[in-house]
Amino acid sequence: MPQHAAKLSYECVEQIHAWIRANCPCALENAEFLPGLFVIVEMEVETALKRQESQRFQSLILPSPQ
Repeated sequence: MPQHAAKLSYECVEQIHAWIRANCPCALENAEFLPGLFVIVEMEVETALKRQESQRFQSLILPSPQ
């Protein structure tokens, strides 16, 4: 299986940016800061996995060009 560089979606980057803006300047002092970032990234990973699964399914049902 080929390895691909991980890319964050625009929506994920926007969520991370908004989370950091909302929690700065004392973001690291806030106990909810890092767990919140982990939730955002976890949601992005789940979305990416579903997208990849869907693409695999589509490749199975579509006929290959001859």
